[in-house]
Amino acid sequence: MKANLSWGAAKEIALVGGRVRRAHWLDRWVFYPRRNVAWLGLASGAHRVVQSEDFTRAEFLALDWTDSAADQGLCIGIVPPTAVLTLSPSAVLELGTSEATLAIPTSLAVDQSFQIAVSPFGRATSPSAVTIPAGSTSVTFDVTAVDVDLPSGVIVSAISPLYGLTQAELQIGEYIAPPLPVVLNFSAGGRSGTPEAIHAQQPVTVANPFAAGCTVIITGDVDDHLLLNGQIVRTTWGGTFDPVQFQLAPGGSFTFAARDRDSRGFLGPNYCGYNVAITLYL
Repeated sequence: MKANLSWGAAKEIALVGGRVRRAHWLDRWVFYPRRNVAWLGLASGAHRVVQSEDFTRAEFLALDWTDSAADQGLCIGIVPPTAVLTLSPSAVLELGTSEATLAIPTSLAVDQSFQIAVSPFGRATSPSAVTIPAGSTSVTFDVTAVDVDLPSGVIVSAISPLYGLTQAELQIGEYIAPPLPVVLNFSAGGRSGTPEAIHAQQPVTVANPFAAGCTVIITGDVDDHLLLNGQIVRTTWGGTFDPVQFQLAPGGSFTFAARDRDSRGFLGPNYCGYNVAITLYL
């Protein structure tokens, strides 16, 4: 224990990890969690950077500095302030972007600058430095993954003289493009020879070309009915019908056709046909 120290002597003790106070300070002390940045430790636990009102000319001239604690609990277990870095999301596909948030526990009266780095180098991009403005407790920035051949992870680091080092991990997955949609065009037509006929014209069976389930969209025109697996799903008289959309299971198939049903009593042959486009995509 040392007593009756000048501020210069007390500061040397604080710079190597000690805690110093003026003799009459019973609830506060000075320490240096990072070199060249003085912090005021408080018995309440609300430690903060020393401000002008905390450290006046009297403190610089005083000769009553000491490294002794005012009681058994004072100055024990001081934890230097830390910053927290989080990524949202914490996993992206190559060329994807994650938003990083760098936060400090309490706002300060001066800007706080952090150096930003990504390791391994070249796996993702980020700004080289960010600043938490005075009066704020956080800042956000983007981390963007680059093209990768295999899934990988990168470590995003933020460092400052006061808060030291904080890190977060970003997982990067390889993007595999889905197969391009398959578009099939069909056109068929003809005349049934019997009035009042129910006539299926040119039925076609389409199989799922993908290993997984897919979405099917049928568009076009039909005269008179469009049948899907034997059931009427659309009816027009030579006009464009509303698109038909449904899911097709892996290995599945469906059959479509046109059907004529003329209930008007015409004695001549009746036309039946379709012009459709079928799109299948994952």
